[in-house]
Amino acid sequence: MYCVKFNGFLQEIFETPDADLVAFFQSKLFLPLDKAEALACRIKKERLQTVDDDIVQKRIYLVAEKIVDVKQSKTVVYNFESLSDKEFKLFIKWFLIELGYSITAEITFAMSCVTFIVVKDGLKTAVLTHKYCGDCVISDATVLLAQQEKIVHQCEHTIVLATAVFSEQAKLDAEKQGIELWDAQKICEKIMEINKRKELTVQAALPKYACSLFDSLTSLTEHKMFLVEKRAGGKHDLFFPGVKFPILTFQVQKGIVTRLVFRVKYNEPVGESTGEILIRYDRAGNRFGPEDIEAYTRVVEYLEQFLN
Repeated sequence: MYCVKFNGFLQEIFETPDADLVAFFQSKLFLPLDKAEALACRIKKERLQTVDDDIVQKRIYLVAEKIVDVKQSKTVVYNFESLSDKEFKLFIKWFLIELGYSITAEITFAMSCVTFIVVKDGLKTAVLTHKYCGDCVISDATVLLAQQEKIVHQCEHTIVLATAVFSEQAKLDAEKQGIELWDAQKICEKIMEINKRKELTVQAALPKYACSLFDSLTSLTEHKMFLVEKRAGGKHDLFFPGVKFPILTFQVQKGIVTRLVFRVKYNEPVGESTGEILIRYDRAGNRFGPEDIEAYTRVVEYLEQFLN
């Protein structure tokens, strides 16, 4: 949210909400009626937006009102703070689907606060998700929000999922209302459960080569183990859900993979220019690297080391 300062008669406008703006502009600026009405309409919209922004900020403040004592905090394996709002939303979708939920609706009501309406075993659940810094304590106000979302969307159950910890009062109120609270530690435990389950079927889960290298790479997303995000210039980044840095980047022109780079070296993420290049073409159109089938085999071997 930004702050705008006004001087002179504009300050008077914002401080006098009941003013007749049309008459005001006609007398102060000598504007004709049509232009005075248009300007008054814009001012009213700006005033409403300012009020809405204040409400959102107050709502967020109520939810995360404290800072946790570092001594009381638990160790969290995953760094959720490094994710952007978009990346966090993609992670939550993957996370819920992996846990067996079917997502039927998605409602965004603040920058990093999203409610997902999900169904599992016939039970309709509202899942409120909040991304905050790890040293926040989520207050009992979140329980009230969760109860409201449950009623509004006619759900039978509610889960609040937050990348921080909940206050003792929030836990007590949630228990009374029958609301589940998943803090950062709980999320990490469930991710570990998902990963352990996947480790048992790594070989079977990774798809075999099909049609082309491009088709084979994009088919990895069908198994919910990876995300592929398209960029400009035909480039694609392959991610683990919930991990900020891509582990592989490939570029496609007319359905042909013209460049493929491994983006993790010595267990550290590296840039596209410094990663291990598996496939590349020079300006004359000469290809360097293995053929598509062999290249995909190398990709599978590369990915398996992370899954194992």
